[in-house]
Amino acid sequence: MKKFLIIAAVHCFALQFLRAAVLQGLGEDTAPGILWTLLWPIPLGLVAGWLLSAWVCLFKRSEHS
Repeated sequence: MKKFLIIAAVHCFALQFLRAAVLQGLGEDTAPGILWTLLWPIPLGLVAGWLLSAWVCLFKRSEHS
């Protein structure tokens, strides 16, 4: 379980680093920067859903063992 939490934390940190890097590259007050800010919840939601489903699978597997 500790390994899963470490992996999840690394993914969350990497996502926030990616968001900041892309936003800095595009510029915060430009049209692409605003579009990136509006579309950012989509990849964030996908990764959050993936981590949640992985957690449920891990919990179910440890429950049966």
